[in-house]
Amino acid sequence: RKASLVLEQHDKLYDVLSLPMLLDSCVRNHSYNEALLLANHATSLSQRFPSNPLIQSVKAECDVRVQAMLGQLLNMLSEQAKLPALFRAVTFLRKMEVLDEQELALAFLTGRGTYLEGALKAVDVEKKSVEGDTEKDKETYARFLKRYVDVWREGVYDVVTQYTTIFLDRAPSTSDAPSASLHLLLRMFTTHRLQVLLSLLRETLLLIPDPSLLMSLLTQLTYCANSFSRIGMDFKPLLAPIFLDAVRSGVTKEFEDSVNGWCEKIPGTTAWKGKAKATSSKKPSDIFVSPSALSSLPRPSPTQL
Repeated sequence: RKASLVLEQHDKLYDVLSLPMLLDSCVRNHSYNEALLLANHATSLSQRFPSNPLIQSVKAECDVRVQAMLGQLLNMLSEQAKLPALFRAVTFLRKMEVLDEQELALAFLTGRGTYLEGALKAVDVEKKSVEGDTEKDKETYARFLKRYVDVWREGVYDVVTQYTTIFLDRAPSTSDAPSASLHLLLRMFTTHRLQVLLSLLRETLLLIPDPSLLMSLLTQLTYCANSFSRIGMDFKPLLAPIFLDAVRSGVTKEFEDSVNGWCEKIPGTTAWKGKAKATSSKKPSDIFVSPSALSSLPRPSPTQL
């Protein structure tokens, strides 16, 4: 009688037992809409038969596949992808109702930040190849910064526009996350990325004393800032102090090198060399200028400055 009953309900039993296998196939083939339908069907069955061990076992296996789908969708946020693919991934994450809107926005920014970090680290290979000739070093540092700024500009701009489209312009009407929190997350992301760029500029521009290379980099960054001004992220005022420090450092180094080179050529006679050795190795400026005159050197007034 039991065997006969099983045979009569064979098709229904087979449909229930094949749910985990079908769900796994849908996840592997990225058929997320069908996977969600199967997961919802398994959930409804477990609610209808809460004391049936077979149904609960099928539900547990389906939950494992759903967790795999969740991980797969989250990984898509940190891979190379355009707006349609990212929008699709976020849409299915919303349907899964595992993360609220603010947590989902944070996961999105974290994933895109991870992808951007990988792209920027690939540019660091150019920087690590710097060695040897000083002239070659300057050009290599400048080339590294140009490539870095290009990757940074494209990456950050894409993240801002993608985030705005997915979370700010087309946010679901049922979302409980306040809009201010979503805006705050984006501001934190852009501020952090901008601080990283400015820190790199402060460190690297000091190694590029060539004015023509500095002018080229400043022009590139100015165009970059102008493009970001369309999304409310104009950082041109932050560039001036960094480039002024770089120019000041370069000019100071040039003066020091010139003074040292001049001092090396001054002792042209044996008498001078002997006298210099007999007294000290001071620079001519230390010998010819009296200490009392240093305090009264002519300096430009604040108005002239």
